Amino acid sequence: MAFHAPGSGQPTRPRTKRRLGNRTIDLHWHPNPDGQLPVRYEVHASDERGFTARRWPHTVYRGNDEEETVPSNLIATTENTSLRVVGSKINDGNYAFYRVIAVDAKGNRSGPSDYA
Repeated sequence: MAFHAPGSGQPTRPRTKRRLGNRTIDLHWHPNPDGQLPVRYEVHASDERGFTARRWPHTVYRGNDEEETVPSNLIATTENTSLRVVGSKINDGNYAFYRVIAVDAKGNRSGPSDYA
């Protein structure tokens, strides 16, 4: 008996590539060979290493009964396996870390990739 994941496997080998000549940074990744074929990807970004990819605003507890609502860190969706994340035509960019989530045709989302 074999187990088959209902969705796509998390994207693998996320990395950034700088192009100094045109002052851009592209994020690249590979689809996971396990699971369903992705039809699109969600790209999340943060300046916090090890951040959690979130599509909606969420509450963060700061201690001493303090809490803060922070916005979603979803910055883009794409059908490609790369995305320009820094460049002159990008208004909301220049984050330190990125994660990618694969989405299959039924809307099942994978776990997040390692961060780049």
